[in-house]
Amino acid sequence: LDDPSGAVVARRDDKVIGRGIYVHRIATQLADRQFYLNANSTQEAPSLVPNLLTVSITFLSMLLAWAIYALWRDLARRTRAEGDLRKQHAFQTAMENSLVTGLFARDLAGTITYANPAFCSIIGYTLQEVIGMSEPLPFWTSITLHNEEGQSAISGSAITLDERQYESSVLGRDGTIVQVLVHEAPLLDGEGRRIGWMASML
Repeated sequence: LDDPSGAVVARRDDKVIGRGIYVHRIATQLADRQFYLNANSTQEAPSLVPNLLTVSITFLSMLLAWAIYALWRDLARRTRAEGDLRKQHAFQTAMENSLVTGLFARDLAGTITYANPAFCSIIGYTLQEVIGMSEPLPFWTSITLHNEEGQSAISGSAITLDERQYESSVLGRDGTIVQVLVHEAPLLDGEGRRIGWMASML
């Protein structure tokens, strides 16, 4: 305990030597007089705990840096993949739009799920009108199936046989009759299950 002049008024233990590692000083009033209470550490600074904290902080900082790098690398990979996918889709769309052969897909119920501009041009309907058309499809007139055993004539709109190629008369929206050759193949999903038919119309 010191007075304002710095003289020591009282000490807890004269034999204790302060190490000066942790020091604190606070002013206090005793009997209307100003004194200063001083606290001084009696031990050296610990070495184990600060070292453990330093190692832990360093490890966590390295882990955080690695996580940020991994996220950046994953984001860059995803960005490249999305860019490649957009390019591939644009290229595929450009090829499909430039074809003079009509392409269309139907699900197992006979509903059209995909068509290209050439197919819409052949039958005279817009893409918005074609997508969702279901059997009986309004543009079929008559069909001649080609197979290894010969030819057979079939009239009607639904095609349920497994023939891969057939000739047909297509009725355009304006009443025009167009003779077409259709190649048809099973449409499979990613697990090899048939989900419909994919066809080309020439």
